[in-house]
Amino acid sequence: MRLQRRRLMGLAAAMALAGCWFAPDTVPEGYGTCDVDTDCAPGKFCRQGQCYVPVWPTEDPLREGWQTRRAVVVQNNAGEPLPAGTPVPVVIGAGGVLPVEELGPDGVFMTYDTAAADGDDPRAGWAAAPVWRDIGQSQLTAWIPVPEDVPAGDVGLLSWILTDHVQGEITIVDDAAAVFPFYDGFDDVGFVDSTLYKNVGTGDLTVSDNKLTLQDNQQLVTINPLPQPFHLTAKGRIVGTNCDALFIGLTGDDFVGSPLPYAGLFFGQGLDAAVDVAPTETSNPAFLNPPQALDTPTAAHNYSFTIGDGKVRVTVDGELFDEGTELIPAFSDQGMYFTVDVDGNGCSFELLDLWVVYGPYNAPSVVVEDAVEYTEF
Repeated sequence: MRLQRRRLMGLAAAMALAGCWFAPDTVPEGYGTCDVDTDCAPGKFCRQGQCYVPVWPTEDPLREGWQTRRAVVVQNNAGEPLPAGTPVPVVIGAGGVLPVEELGPDGVFMTYDTAAADGDDPRAGWAAAPVWRDIGQSQLTAWIPVPEDVPAGDVGLLSWILTDHVQGEITIVDDAAAVFPFYDGFDDVGFVDSTLYKNVGTGDLTVSDNKLTLQDNQQLVTINPLPQPFHLTAKGRIVGTNCDALFIGLTGDDFVGSPLPYAGLFFGQGLDAAVDVAPTETSNPAFLNPPQALDTPTAAHNYSFTIGDGKVRVTVDGELFDEGTELIPAFSDQGMYFTVDVDGNGCSFELLDLWVVYGPYNAPSVVVEDAVEYTEF
């Protein structure tokens, strides 16, 4: 970038001596004048009254670093600020913002901190972004905390994706604890963690092989309530098809059964499923829509639940399954408890991962900008 700028300045000076002034219009590309970083487009920073992109992480990318980078821009779709630290999903692969092959084995997620870059070494602003990757069969979802508040309805820089490293494959370290306010990968072996969950069914709940298995007449419920609004995802697998009743979702208390209010997926015979909702403590529970075929036995799915602003949304593997946006009455704003309740000798549920994101009901979205390749002038 420095060489390119010098080249433009030199050309401008030569044309000025010839009696004319060459002033390329760079404002549409985000390189306008500025007073602070927020005057610049996402991925550009204010220095000496001009918007610039950051230097490359290494002095010589052609010999020792990444040669391609893309800015990942987050759009706040809510009518309230998106707080710094809120995890935002970046889907790579099928239906995502970038094909898997373009990420490649050497792709990494990085941030650039202008405060750390001040001084003699502007490259000191680069750092690995905190990330946790949910790897599926046809896509990879990278969860990354937004580094700064994003105003309501506005955009901000989430991270950079750097690819095409000269050394080939690069190892990414997943750090769920640095990304989510709550995460459990069920890595320990033994009884379920009694500081996080209650066993309100029959028999002991045990963890092994990176999963917690619930069988007939067993129920798990979290101890601490989740304040609204929140997004909760339970990655799990239904084993068997003869379920008399299987409920995965949120309830109004940590008691046995489904204390009202509640909202979740109810599976019946043949694993037909519906979103079952009781908005208040005095509501009559009802399905939002009739049951429909959903699950494939032994396949792991992401069952996600969003509750807030009096509304309920359920997605499965990122696809909308059902939503109640005009519930009468509106869904209670109280804290909720996650639960899995299994009834039926012919089925069980394996809970593989559980994570929570606190943020507006209208989730943010992301855009990956066009790739920029390092060029030597």
